[in-house]
Amino acid sequence: MGLRNGLYSRLASRLVNWRLSERHEITKCGRSVMVMKKLTPQEKKELSYERDRRNVYGNAPHAARKWIPLRKAMRNRANRHSQNQQIKLQGPAPDQDRADDLESQLHQRAPKEWEKYPDAPLREVVVKKSTDRDVMQKHGGRKALRSIRIPKAEGKPGAD
Repeated sequence: MGLRNGLYSRLASRLVNWRLSERHEITKCGRSVMVMKKLTPQEKKELSYERDRRNVYGNAPHAARKWIPLRKAMRNRANRHSQNQQIKLQGPAPDQDRADDLESQLHQRAPKEWEKYPDAPLREVVVKKSTDRDVMQKHGGRKALRSIRIPKAEGKPGAD
């Protein structure tokens, strides 16, 4: 598994700077091959704005890497705990009727749910930070962000 992932990541990192063009070349052996063209820095930046995402939940990305698996584990533990509590009996194995009742009780309680808050596209994050910075400069600090309603900015970052 490690070799396969390592090989894929090396290939992917090399292909970041390249894009497929619509041109085809015929090789010496007669095969048609798509030609790859090197990306300009501007094209790389546009691709970065499209593909990259940022954590906007409010905690540091390093904390998110720890908390996301922990929250999933806590959710699963709580669900298993509630099921085990309902099944727990004193004495011998239950008869068929009692077993059916226990199974129906397990499915009556809705399981705990938790979903990760989705990351925002980099373009939106950069635009929001830029508008927040402008508001703070015009109206005097962070308190202005809480008191002034900021209209949603649309467009490309840096296109002021």
